[in-house]
Amino acid sequence: MEQVSNLQAFTLIWFTNQLRVEDNRLLAKAKEINLPTIAIYCLDDKFQKPWVEEISRMSDLRKAYLFEQLKEFHADLQQLNISLLITEGDTAGRIEELTATYNIQSFIYPMELGPEELSIQNGILEKIPEKIQKHEVVEGFLLDPLDASMDFYETPEVYTDFRKQQEKQLLEYEEIKPSVFPKHHIFFKLPNWNVASHESFAIPPGEQAGQARLSYYLWESKKAAQYKQTRNGLIGTDFSTRFSPYLASGTLSPRNIYREVKRFERKVKKNSSTYWIVFELLWRDFFRYMLLKHGKGSFYRKGYNGAKLPDLTYSMEKATAWIKGKTSSAFINAGMKELRTTGWLSNRMRQNVASYLINDLGIDWRIGAAYFEEQLIDYDVCSNTGNWLYLSGYGNDPRGRRIFNTDRQQQQYDPNQDYIQKWLMEKTSI
Repeated sequence: MEQVSNLQAFTLIWFTNQLRVEDNRLLAKAKEINLPTIAIYCLDDKFQKPWVEEISRMSDLRKAYLFEQLKEFHADLQQLNISLLITEGDTAGRIEELTATYNIQSFIYPMELGPEELSIQNGILEKIPEKIQKHEVVEGFLLDPLDASMDFYETPEVYTDFRKQQEKQLLEYEEIKPSVFPKHHIFFKLPNWNVASHESFAIPPGEQAGQARLSYYLWESKKAAQYKQTRNGLIGTDFSTRFSPYLASGTLSPRNIYREVKRFERKVKKNSSTYWIVFELLWRDFFRYMLLKHGKGSFYRKGYNGAKLPDLTYSMEKATAWIKGKTSSAFINAGMKELRTTGWLSNRMRQNVASYLINDLGIDWRIGAAYFEEQLIDYDVCSNTGNWLYLSGYGNDPRGRRIFNTDRQQQQYDPNQDYIQKWLMEKTSI
């Protein structure tokens, strides 16, 4: 990086997973300051070291998906006169280099939620010189915690109680439009990441694709009006919203989705399906609150609820058949093949493969959570951990461990074995 004259002052933004220019509070805060602005995204070393043996943190497909999102974000920010440095390594060290090279007056960063993410954030803040103004921005929630009138640490442990409190307070926040920033001459080139080439993804990456999906699902196809009836589907693209990859990367704002759903209800139809989309967005908020409330406890073998349940075995050897899709269940094997091939899995199949690992094989839920982190293009630390804890009985389900009879599930949701045949190219005698 070139040394720049100290006469030119800059704002520096650290992006993690809010990779969009529309409706972005990090950009809005930078615009309030309105200095020439640069930004950084760093794939930190912590997320390239496995936390479960033999399972990496990010598959080649997931990394390629991320890079496609970042390339689009890099170009979109450039249109606003913001240059984005995309890099890997020690995030705190990279940001320290930027503050030493450029005359940074303000540093804007998102409030992090997971223990590892908070550790990275704290390491950064320790290296930011005192003269630089620091601005923490809360992003990624449906309902801003400041409007929720609820402290993170007082969040009810049961989702129904949380939902009843929160849905009464939901707001249609005014959309934040992107603004052009003062010009400067700094330009960071795209890195030469060694990522696999993918001509097509199961769900197209990036902000433009996210906006297109939102428009299609609500306004063009009007599938939102049938969501509750179709959401347990296994094959196709329209049984589900498929908003999850965009929410996970922040290429689509939950507030934006909520605004569009409410507008759809006013102009087209309001029913249990449109309500259920909001219901799911609130689930997402709930798991964000839970991770902040329980922190490292969310990653303990028995979670944070103290449930007395049969022990699970921490065995990679026993989990291998599940990971490779070589179990005695063709239904489960099909799900694991889809996950490995596409980086995505329907909600119904996620519950089935998770239940099979925990209840049929008796394997520690954390191995499953780690494998989902490696594979899922919509991986989100809050939702992933929260859902695995919930199903294992060590999280927020007051009914205890969820046990799915996968044979019955297959008979109900794949009676003709179309899903099995699609992914395994064969039908079974079940």
